[in-house]
Amino acid sequence: MIYDAASRDVILFGGYDGTYLGDTWSWNGTTWTQLHPGTAPSPRDGDTFVYDPATKTAILYGGYSTATGRLGDTWSWDGTTWTQLHPATSLGLVSPSRQAAYDTASKQLLLFGGQAQTGPPAANGTWTWTGTTWTRLHPATSPPGRAAGAMTYNSATRQIVMFGGVTNPGLATYPTPTWTWNGSTWHHQ
Repeated sequence: MIYDAASRDVILFGGYDGTYLGDTWSWNGTTWTQLHPGTAPSPRDGDTFVYDPATKTAILYGGYSTATGRLGDTWSWDGTTWTQLHPATSLGLVSPSRQAAYDTASKQLLLFGGQAQTGPPAANGTWTWTGTTWTRLHPATSPPGRAAGAMTYNSATRQIVMFGGVTNPGLATYPTPTWTWNGSTWHHQ
C-alpha cells in the first residue's frame, strides 16, 4: 500500500486472503474504489511498493504467490495504469518481503534485504531505483540481512529509518536494533 501524492489517494495492490490477490484499489479518505487497469502485475503478496514523488509513480518489485513462486519483476503505477518495466540490472536474488522507502533528502528510492531463497540468512543488499534500473550500493556499514521489517523516511532527521523484520526466516530470529540511512551509508542506532 502506498500514498499517491499526485492523486491524493492511498493505493492498495494484491495481498492474501486465503488466495493471492491481484486487484488494485484506491482509498480517497472516505471510500474504497476498485480500479480496473487494462494491465496489472500477477496476484501476489510480500511485494515491495513505494511511491516516488520525483516521477509521480509508484514502483512495485517482486513478491510471492503459490502459482508463480518468488517474483523478481518490476512494475510502475502512474495513478491509472500499471506498466511492467524491464530494468537492465536485476536485484539478483528473487526475493519477497524486502523493506523499502523513498528518501526525500537524497532523492533515492531505497530497497533493502529480502527473504533468502533457500532459508536463512535473509538478504542484506542495499539497492536504489534510478528510474530505469536497479543499482546495488556498497555502503561501508550495512545492517544484517532481514525480511519483512519496516522502513520509512523521517523528515525531521532527513533519514530513512529501518526497524525489525526477520533475520533467519526459517528460525524466526527477530532483530531489534534500529538502523538509519543518511543517503550514503547505514548507521546502527
